[in-house]
Amino acid sequence: MNKIEMLPFEIEHARQILVRPEQYNEKAQDEFEKWARINKEGGQSLSAFYGDILLGCAGVRKMWEGVGEAWAIFSRDIVDFKKDAYVVTGRELYRMIDEGNFHRTQAHVDASFPLAVKFIEGLGFKRECLMEKFQPDGRNSYLYSIVR
Repeated sequence: MNKIEMLPFEIEHARQILVRPEQYNEKAQDEFEKWARINKEGGQSLSAFYGDILLGCAGVRKMWEGVGEAWAIFSRDIVDFKKDAYVVTGRELYRMIDEGNFHRTQAHVDASFPLAVKFIEGLGFKRECLMEKFQPDGRNSYLYSIVR
């Protein structure tokens, strides 16, 4: 039986991920390649595989000393692995926060993507505010954080 395996994030993983319909606009943006490169080079990042199925990519990049920004992009296949995805993502997220010695880790989540909102809140992030027209296409996002 396969289990979720975490591998180093590669830009190619972001290119090949089969995103959920709510994330089509993000991936279609011209800035997507730049976003993937920044996330690869700016901190710790991993890709989750179940056998040959790429479930998602996530990480925490250092903004400055003590502050990190968490990010994630999930495949539409992630819904088949809800419990395992929470366990693995949570374990790796908190490991990255500890290793980065972050007293604040923040993330922005598309306000029109209720599954992502539920997921990040389930990981222990607290909503701080609405970021109006934050997405490249003008959609709103919420700012979340874990403060230690």
